[in-house]
Amino acid sequence: MILGNAIGIDIDGVLADFTSGFAPILSTIIGIVFPKNPNVVWHWPQHWGVSEAYVEQAWKEVMQDDTFWLDLNPLPDAIENLERLSTLRYTGVDVYFLTYRMGVKAKWQTERWLSAFGFPQPTVLLSTQQKGYLVSGLNLDAVIDDKPENVLDIKRM
Repeated sequence: MILGNAIGIDIDGVLADFTSGFAPILSTIIGIVFPKNPNVVWHWPQHWGVSEAYVEQAWKEVMQDDTFWLDLNPLPDAIENLERLSTLRYTGVDVYFLTYRMGVKAKWQTERWLSAFGFPQPTVLLSTQQKGYLVSGLNLDAVIDDKPENVLDIKRM
């Protein structure tokens, strides 16, 4: 398998279980418990019928939390995949972690999380929701992302 010289990997929904971390915050705000969902959820109002105002309030809590990103659980196979990616970079492939994360020490939390789960000294790049320009600027050969909007934005570049 040839991957190229530079690859980009999204984190939330690809390696980290964002949904299980975000749902309890939203549950506390709304006062209901969301059922366990094995899939990543990005559009909470459409998926669960909650208001945008509640989602925004939950995001405000995430952005003030200096451990939210650090405390997310890895998705199944994430640790194995991080170890493989770590080995891959020693063959000359540049590995970039591209993520749309906000808040207190978001980059630092992400770097610690990746190191703890098998990828020491990661290159983490915080991006906007549209990752196309970042991918284009880095001249990446391959990108793994779970959000359809990001895939389409990258494809347009």
